[in-house]
Amino acid sequence: MIEDQQTHEIPKSREGLAHIACFMGFDDVEAFSTALRGELDRKEANRHEARDALLEAFALDPRIGAGGAPEIRHVAIDPNQAGFSNIALQLVDEAGLRDHLEFYEEPSEMVLPRLLADRRRFDFAFVDGNHRFDWVFVDLIYLGRLLRGGAVIFLDDYQLSSIGKAVAFCVRNLGWSIEEEGTANEHHHWVALRTPLTPLQRDFDFFVDF
Repeated sequence: MIEDQQTHEIPKSREGLAHIACFMGFDDVEAFSTALRGELDRKEANRHEARDALLEAFALDPRIGAGGAPEIRHVAIDPNQAGFSNIALQLVDEAGLRDHLEFYEEPSEMVLPRLLADRRRFDFAFVDGNHRFDWVFVDLIYLGRLLRGGAVIFLDDYQLSSIGKAVAFCVRNLGWSIEEEGTANEHHHWVALRTPLTPLQRDFDFFVDF
């Protein structure tokens, strides 16, 4: 079985560091260590920016006052959070918003059906998960049933054909619309989708090729 491997620990021994430095094209361990420290400093700055953005996003909701509003919930699904040292959960804790977070450390194809069975409803969804077509397709189909009519789904990595195909199905067969597309760079695109106010009425054999 092939698994995604996105995070690795930095070797603790000088020999291990020398191997990594050579592999990444650095002349010696010192040059690699200097570059690594600079990158870690940038990551720390980004971490503080992310925390501030999180606080600002919650502050935009008028239902959250000085004491917070327990009914405002953010549901997050991430089976790989531990592989990233739980950094996202740490940011939520630092922002004092953990009471508003409902976190599932499970695959989305297991969590989304449960939320649907519990008759949960949501206003917005952000999708940045597995990029294979079947995984994205399943996420979108379930989200389409979990979101209120006219809601928005923000989908990352739209430049990938697997994601574009899943979006095309929803647009051509379910009546979704593309609200906006954006490009961070040539290798990173995103798209904002809107679901119809009422579900599209379809015959039992309805299908539009995508």
